[in-house]
Amino acid sequence: MGELQIRPVERMDACRALEALQAQVWGDPAMVVPAHQLYVVARHGGVLLAAYEGEQPVGFVYGFPARHGGRWVLHSHMLGVLPVYRDRGVGRRLKEAQREYARALGYPTITWTFDPLECRNAYLNLRRLRARARTYLPDFYGSMQDALNRDLPSDRLLAEWDTEPAASSVPADASPEASLAGAADQDQDLVAFAVDVRADGWPVPGAVRLRPPGADEPSPRGCECPCRPGSRT
Repeated sequence: MGELQIRPVERMDACRALEALQAQVWGDPAMVVPAHQLYVVARHGGVLLAAYEGEQPVGFVYGFPARHGGRWVLHSHMLGVLPVYRDRGVGRRLKEAQREYARALGYPTITWTFDPLECRNAYLNLRRLRARARTYLPDFYGSMQDALNRDLPSDRLLAEWDTEPAASSVPADASPEASLAGAADQDQDLVAFAVDVRADGWPVPGAVRLRPPGADEPSPRGCECPCRPGSRT
């Protein structure tokens, strides 16, 4: 594998190449954002970046203008990396480049959703990137049928990531929800736990919580998994 380069996607043919990349990442044609949509968003206030090995895209990040908390933000809708290129820091490099482009465009914050039980994603978002997670969204997308999410609950946390690095630290008197990110900043492990589970062992939508380990909140019917790099639930 050669050296990867992160650069903006600005041409229609490059957007078409990202259609094929998405199909490989998600495993479901219905999940693919069409090239014309990517192209329009990239040309009108969004941020579309890809990681390239030579001229071959191996990962991408896609965000568009959105309103959150009464102000304009960049909402990062998709981040995907081909399986063979995962665990090489490609996702983190894409997010850091996205932050630079969002800052240059004047966005104060980037938002995105992530599955609190996908521990690799939680580790990247809360510990590596130091984003905040203050909003819990039960069954946000409803039933999903792509290869990564088929028949699983779609509970999500909403990440908020300030584009100015100094603004991303969590204050000492932050709310319990914001302290999740604070725990990551202090090198504490986060625990995702389900307070109710289905017959097949997966959490009931809306029944997942995150907390620092040792917090006095029992989960008698549920299960726990430390959110550490390389673990999946």
